Amino acid sequence: MVKKRMQQAHTPTPKRKKGKRAHAFKPVGDSSWWAASFKEAGVSQNSAAEQLRLGVGGFSKVFGGRQRMAIEKWIHLALLLKIPLTTALRRGGYEIPELRIPVEGHILMNARVSYGVHGETVAANSDDPAVKAFVFNVVSGPLVGFNGMALHYKPSNTIEAESFGQTSVIQVEGEPTPVVGTIHRKSGGKLKITLLNGEIIENKRVVFAAPAERIVKP
Repeated sequence: MVKKRMQQAHTPTPKRKKGKRAHAFKPVGDSSWWAASFKEAGVSQNSAAEQLRLGVGGFSKVFGGRQRMAIEKWIHLALLLKIPLTTALRRGGYEIPELRIPVEGHILMNARVSYGVHGETVAANSDDPAVKAFVFNVVSGPLVGFNGMALHYKPSNTIEAESFGQTSVIQVEGEPTPVVGTIHRKSGGKLKITLLNGEIIENKRVVFAAPAERIVKP
């Protein structure tokens, strides 16, 4: 009887079959997106992995969903690649509530801003709370390809140096609302503004100009 009990006590527990974990880590995005981000930033994955102390093949494991990376390393990676931290975290598999920024008005087919939008927001591509947006509302004309896109910019009360030569939100004296276009310097210190729809405004005083941070598809 004692021998039989000992045999029962030492009966091995059946091994559980190996399989995928129910809550396996699955990153948002794919390796090609990350490869493009590294290329755009001019950073090699090997040098970044060395700085983050991930070891050989570290990024392939992380981006492939086989290894979770500490949030401090995602912060470091976002700084290296010059991408928003929220984007890096979402692509890394973290559930981050989508940030929204307020829409201040619509950009019409004549490249002028129409205010009066209440409560409308768009997805934020910036962690800066000062960033605002205008949404293109164009059904015909040269700007129809922009319809539905959002222009993100940071309001200003002066002429920002970065406004020259790039798409900006510009307040021109005599215009009731801002226009969207590009400022160029002319001889004699005068300014020439080329609106997105091709219209030219010359010899007008510019009250403020804020460069567009980006134009985002919906």
